[in-house]
Amino acid sequence: MHSKPYIFFFCICASIIGFSQLPQKPETDPESLIFSLYRQNQGSDISYQDFYESLYQFYQNPIDLNTASTDELRGLFLLNDKQIAELKSHIHTFGPLLSFYELQSIESFDLITIQSLLPFATITTEDRTWRGLKKELQNAHQHYFLFRQSTDLEKSKGYSNAYNGDPNQLYMRYRMQKYRCYSFGLTAEKDAGEKLEINPKLKTYGTDYLSFHAFVYDRGRIKKWALGDYQMQFGQGLILSGGFFIGKGSESILTIRRNSSGISPYTSSLETNYFRGTAITLDFKPFEITPFVSRKWVDGAVQADSSYEDDLATLRNTGLHRTATEREVRKTVLETDYGININYKSESKHLQIGTTVMQTQYDKIISSADKLYNKFAFRGKQTTNASAYYSYFWRNISLFGEVGTSNGIGKGIVQGVLIAMGSKLDLSLLYRNFSTDLYTPHGNAFSE
Repeated sequence: MHSKPYIFFFCICASIIGFSQLPQKPETDPESLIFSLYRQNQGSDISYQDFYESLYQFYQNPIDLNTASTDELRGLFLLNDKQIAELKSHIHTFGPLLSFYELQSIESFDLITIQSLLPFATITTEDRTWRGLKKELQNAHQHYFLFRQSTDLEKSKGYSNAYNGDPNQLYMRYRMQKYRCYSFGLTAEKDAGEKLEINPKLKTYGTDYLSFHAFVYDRGRIKKWALGDYQMQFGQGLILSGGFFIGKGSESILTIRRNSSGISPYTSSLETNYFRGTAITLDFKPFEITPFVSRKWVDGAVQADSSYEDDLATLRNTGLHRTATEREVRKTVLETDYGININYKSESKHLQIGTTVMQTQYDKIISSADKLYNKFAFRGKQTTNASAYYSYFWRNISLFGEVGTSNGIGKGIVQGVLIAMGSKLDLSLLYRNFSTDLYTPHGNAFSE
């Protein structure tokens, strides 16, 4: 009996079955992965906690390559503009990706790039038709509860004579979400030395920090709708810059540009630079309109001054409330933010133009300490910020920029270009100029 035909048939079947399987994502320890990336960017002035909180979100919530926008793909810092453009063109021509193996048919994607995407990206082809809130909640993509406790075995002197709480650091996060459909979450944290208590006078309800968000995507005209805590990123971050950016470290090409990702849920334990209220993005193609309003208490050292009708306050952004002095400044200043963003995207997605106007108000006069390093610090009760931005992609060249002003006096500009000159050669050039009287409390444009 001849066995060669059977062996040949078996090999063909095995190859078909093997190819149809999705590649296994590497069993990577997220702590080790993020720490290795952090070491590559030690040239930038960032803390490991900030870096970890940002990248862990991508690790826990991989981006769907079939539905991710250009700005979302840029936010990974793993793909250049040429790769993103060829990926979008491939999906437009041949339809949604069916497997990571399909990326090998895109000229600019090599195996190293594909492997680096695996921990942070996914590919789904499921029907995203809305089936009602009850059924959608029962079919969540992710439903998890995370609790972390840490403590130093050797206690510092502060716990015996200064700190109100114990040395335990507690962190809890609950989140339920379905990709590009909805997200609901609660985050709570107690830093080491802080006290667990319920004290309405200090606006404390259990842990020192509590954050909640409810977020809905793609419901008719509503592209995004946030309730609770959220963040925003428009243009080059001159006026509004939510999220996290690794700055100029060993990677000095892709990191000089910010991505206009709009509003997103806030899930970090960092206690500053977020909004609390509501924001909604309405889709009137080719325009998107995003009005927003926020009202939250922030930390500030308050002092009375007979020469002013209102008290003076110096803002504090540490987020620590361990000692009596730190507890006195907790949530003493009321900050109100409101504004609107209008964004235009061409049909080809190659051109994006937008403008943002917003106002920030405080219920007390912000006045920094009279020190030399505060010579150009903000003083007053309100500031009005406005900016216009653009980004344009043509072949292998990406142009981007933003110009803004605060109170019609302070001025700032960011202008840059990225050129993918080949598979192993990229060029970046950036110019920025910020006047000393430019004050953007929620901005974080590229700077040193």
